[in-house]
Amino acid sequence: MSSPTCTSILHFSVFAVGIYFSVISSALNRWVSKDELLTQGASSLFSTVVAGFALSILIFVLNQTAIGKKKTLEDKNNQDTYREKIEELQQAIRLAPPNGFAKLLADYVDVADDFVQAVLQKSSRLQTARSYASKLVGVESREIYQGIEKLHHKIDKTAINEKKEEIKKIIRTLESGQEVTASHIRAILAAYSRLAAQFDGIKPSGDNIYRANLMLKYNISDKQIKQSDVFRYVPSILKGNESSSIKHYLTLHQEHSIKIFKEKERISEHDGSKLVPLAFEADEDISTFSLPFFLGKDKKHYNCFGAPRAVVEVKHQIINDTQKEIENWSRQQVSPTELVEEAKEHFNRRDIAKSIISIPIMNSRYDEVHNSSIYVMGVVNIYRDKPDLMMGNASKQQQFVHITTPLNFALSKIVAHDMVYRYNVNFLKDVLDFVNQDSEDCITQGVPDG
Repeated sequence: MSSPTCTSILHFSVFAVGIYFSVISSALNRWVSKDELLTQGASSLFSTVVAGFALSILIFVLNQTAIGKKKTLEDKNNQDTYREKIEELQQAIRLAPPNGFAKLLADYVDVADDFVQAVLQKSSRLQTARSYASKLVGVESREIYQGIEKLHHKIDKTAINEKKEEIKKIIRTLESGQEVTASHIRAILAAYSRLAAQFDGIKPSGDNIYRANLMLKYNISDKQIKQSDVFRYVPSILKGNESSSIKHYLTLHQEHSIKIFKEKERISEHDGSKLVPLAFEADEDISTFSLPFFLGKDKKHYNCFGAPRAVVEVKHQIINDTQKEIENWSRQQVSPTELVEEAKEHFNRRDIAKSIISIPIMNSRYDEVHNSSIYVMGVVNIYRDKPDLMMGNASKQQQFVHITTPLNFALSKIVAHDMVYRYNVNFLKDVLDFVNQDSEDCITQGVPDG
């Protein structure tokens, strides 16, 4: 009814009626003024035209009403579209990084790349120490990563006893490399913390503390679990024999933690011609501990939220409120009760982690084949003492993870060197422990009864 065709027909009808009345105007005048009857043919045509004219008027009214309704609907749709665009613009403004964020991120990435070069140079100078373990056991460099359990039969105990002091010296040299990488890692963790604060639009202070840490991924062959190691969130069915039940775990070394509560943005300084990381102290509220993670589908529900799930799912994890996350975990009733209770006790006792973003550290993401926990080196956790990090907005949080990817890659290169140092240190310590334990067993067996 509101189409242009209908309007055109109405206009034509009115025009035709006008022409008709012009043609028969003289007959109509005689009929009105002299009361002369119209002929039967003229009368029938006149009646038809009048009826058509009346019908045209009705249709015209309906047409204009329909046009009015259509215009009203179009105006409403336009208003709705305009409102949606305004909301999209407001959302974009909310999600957009604050002023200066892009420059700060670019500066941090540039500095992180310099850090990578510095760590690489240090690693080159320690090449002899890094290859010492493989030469000591008499295997290829890549074979050393099989662990002490598979290589203990190749150990010459007499030679080890003769080289104990030399081995200890190599361990100290490798540990100096660990200290260098740890200082660079803390600086990059400080960058993550400050970027998160700026993305939040908040200046770090004593009332707004941002923290970050790095958890390294280990397999049982990388580092033997000792009785003194602190493990959290271990299902009770596995606690009877941890060393044989836990195959994979994450360790937060205390030196890989940072607490930011000052506004200053720099993470580096010049030492002569060299760019070195600022001296960031490790977070004194953190102590070294480990978390197991489980890859099998039958044990998936054993994984705690946050870092363990980031490794298993190879995807960042966002916890806007740890208390609500624990409640949700409990309602699902799929995980062992003792894990949920331990989480309640841990997070209720300390309020330093109310919201968390866990980002897996990987040295490659360019191929679908790399989307596997095998390629995850560790996890960066960014957290604060208040819920809803980055306003609790999932899109904003995901955007943060995406745009900080260059920082992730730089960190992964430094972590790679740190893990080589740690692996060789752990292996050499395991060698000494193996020989010492064997010697103690021999002494014990040699002591006569009574």
